[in-house]
Amino acid sequence: MRINCGGKEVIVDGNTKYEDDTDSGGPSKFYQSRTNWAFSSTGHFMDNDRPTDSFIGTNMSRFTMENSGLYTTARLSALSLTFYGFCLENGNYTVKLHFAEITFTDDKTYSSLGRRLFDVYVQHELVLKDFNIEDEAGGVGIPVRGIYGPLISAVSVDPDFLPPSRNGSSSISVSIVVGIVAGVILLIFLVISILWWRGCLRRKYTLEQDLKGLDQQTDLFTLRQIKAATNNFDANNKIGEVGFGSVYKGLLSDGTIIAVKQLSSKAKQGKP
Repeated sequence: MRINCGGKEVIVDGNTKYEDDTDSGGPSKFYQSRTNWAFSSTGHFMDNDRPTDSFIGTNMSRFTMENSGLYTTARLSALSLTFYGFCLENGNYTVKLHFAEITFTDDKTYSSLGRRLFDVYVQHELVLKDFNIEDEAGGVGIPVRGIYGPLISAVSVDPDFLPPSRNGSSSISVSIVVGIVAGVILLIFLVISILWWRGCLRRKYTLEQDLKGLDQQTDLFTLRQIKAATNNFDANNKIGEVGFGSVYKGLLSDGTIIAVKQLSSKAKQGKP
């Protein structure tokens, strides 16, 4: 994770890329990048004589140090500034914070008497107390009022180990994952097709389903009434098979729906 705070994407040391961080920021702002980092800032610059606050600093001096492209801009905040890294492997990392007091000049005027002091925390642990970029890097001067609060030019977080995805010891290629998923889907489709072909998934109208909701009656009916109700045991009125015969759906003259079981010739139930 490498961020060029407040600036555009930059390449240093030949092939090391620092991502751009050009969001304008704000007094109460949370910004999430398109990759795996974010920042939050809080605080108004109350006495800088400007109509709007600026949360990105631009270099006011000339730098001749190595990788000076990282120090042309900086992320500013009046009170607190926090950077977050997401989805990092468990392990130890080397965290580098790049500071340069780019808003200072080398003049010796009255306005050079101010100081910028702030604390630096890494993983909630205080690592720098009352950090003063001017004292650490050398130089003097604050050009205008309202220049205070934390300032940082770049952030880099590099693992002290070789990530598994690089040495291939525990990584799975995309083609293997796609093959496994496709195989599972095909297997599920074949199982469903076989079950459907064998009729296991087709809807079956059982006798219990057909009789559900019908009032059961124990009245006695004549054979003539039963034949009239079932249209002489018409096959279209057959609703199922039960032990010793078939069951037919019937409609009495008063609109009552009945179920009639016709015993088979092999049945030994009922009166002769």
